Amino acid sequence: MYSHLFMEVDNHSSPTMSPPHLPSGLLPKSHVISIAHDHNILKAHLDKTIKQQCHLDALKQMIIKDNCWTNNQFNKNIHYKRLCSTSCSHRVSIMKLGHQLWNTNAQNRKFYGHSDLCPLCNQHMEDFEHIFICQSQHAVENCNMALLTLQLISNT
Repeated sequence: MYSHLFMEVDNHSSPTMSPPHLPSGLLPKSHVISIAHDHNILKAHLDKTIKQQCHLDALKQMIIKDNCWTNNQFNKNIHYKRLCSTSCSHRVSIMKLGHQLWNTNAQNRKFYGHSDLCPLCNQHMEDFEHIFICQSQHAVENCNMALLTLQLISNT
């Protein structure tokens, strides 16, 4: 999972890259710990890098496998280029939407044994398609609000 993350311990000597390990006990104050990723020292966004390493790469590999693509085909794909310009949270949502991987109650039933009924209408199984066709009052209101927002954005 963290195959590309390394720890570097600098005790006022020349820095060396070493495999991931945690020292026993606390390090003396004269030691500095740096985290390197892809041969660069991370100075910020450590949590973002770890999340990306853990989750986005796995999602990318699943999409590549499901579409019988190569890494090169995925990287040249216009969707991937567009995704790179969005925030991490939006990237995950967009990728899940585009590949019908949103969490639904149908999935929750399969994996956790929960009810698969739609929480809005309580009449139909909530699967990916039902999310877009549910006729409950709340779903219709949300759809109308989203359409109104899109119309306002397109008119400006």
